[in-house]
Order: sequence, then structure tokens, then C-alpha cells
Amino acid sequence: MQTLVELKIYSGKVCVNFEELSELPYLPTLSLCTSKYPCGVKSLSKCTTLVKLSLAFCYYPTDLLPLVDMKSLEELHIALFTLPPGGVIGIPPLLRHLEVSGCNVTNESFKVPESNVLECLDISSCDFLTDLSFIRKMERLEKLLLDSDRNIEYGFEALSELPFLRHISAITRDVLPQCIYPTLREKGIIVY
Repeated sequence: MQTLVELKIYSGKVCVNFEELSELPYLPTLSLCTSKYPCGVKSLSKCTTLVKLSLAFCYYPTDLLPLVDMKSLEELHIALFTLPPGGVIGIPPLLRHLEVSGCNVTNESFKVPESNVLECLDISSCDFLTDLSFIRKMERLEKLLLDSDRNIEYGFEALSELPFLRHISAITRDVLPQCIYPTLREKGIIVY
């Protein structure tokens, strides 16, 4: 099994021992859909070849700050996931694509390093987000998905401050205030 390149585990009852995953030296893609991670996700940082990680259907509060130590990770998908109160998603240094959908994340849930390479951020269906100011540090951001985020009230000015932002998906038009559309159009940002 040392040449395994993709591993998907879908179970509400299986407890995954992340320590053993590091024994798979060439595993670039890992998808875990399980109800809880009893030992947390810290030992995932030992999986030094992981490029794409998907975590889903975790209703047991799990802090994702340890993901910041995953030096090879470029793509992270988190769906229907419960963070503990004050829980944080660690953003690894090479992460280019971050999808967080249907999670209880707040404005403080994102630990964005000063030096980051995030190009795409999908924060769709995150009902607890109220402020977009945290995206200011994502200077390389090209695409932002805000579908079904109806509770965002603050930080819209950050959108016009991102030099590479070209696409914003806001399927439900009430996500963005009407007053920001002229500024976005002027900067060449397409809203769809």
C-alpha cells in the first residue's frame, strides 16, 4: 500500500488513527467523512506528501489550527464541520484553495498568515460569518465564493482592496450591498 495515491474514508463509526497515515509516503489526496476525530488532527501534519485534504461531516467539535503545520497542503475542503467555540482553521503556507462550506466558522475562525498564497476562497453557506475584513491578508486572492452567506454585514470594503480579485460568486444577490457593485465593476471584478 505504499504507492496509494488517494484514500477516501466514509464512515460515522470508524475512528481514524492519523499516526498510521504518515506511513503512506506518496499519499497526495485524503478524504475523510466521519463524525469525529477523537485524537484531533495534529498528527495529520506528519503526512508530508498530502496536497489535497477533504474533511466532512464532523459534528463533534474539532479544532483545525494544527493544519497550519501541513507544509505540502495546497487544497483544503471542509464541509459540514463543527469547530469548538473559539476554534480556528490553520492556513498552511502553500495553501492555494480553501473551501469551507456549511460550517460554524466565524470571522475569528481563520488564522491567515501574513505570507500566504490563497487564490480561491469558498465560504459558502457559513451562517455565522458577519465580517469579511479577515480577507484583507489574502492579497493573492483571485476568486471568492459567498453563495448563501446572508449574515455578512461588515468588511465589504476589503473586496476592493485585493489587487488580484477577479471573480465573486454571490448567487443570492442579497449577500453584497448594492453600493459596492460600481466599485467592483470599476476594478474589473465580475460578480455572478
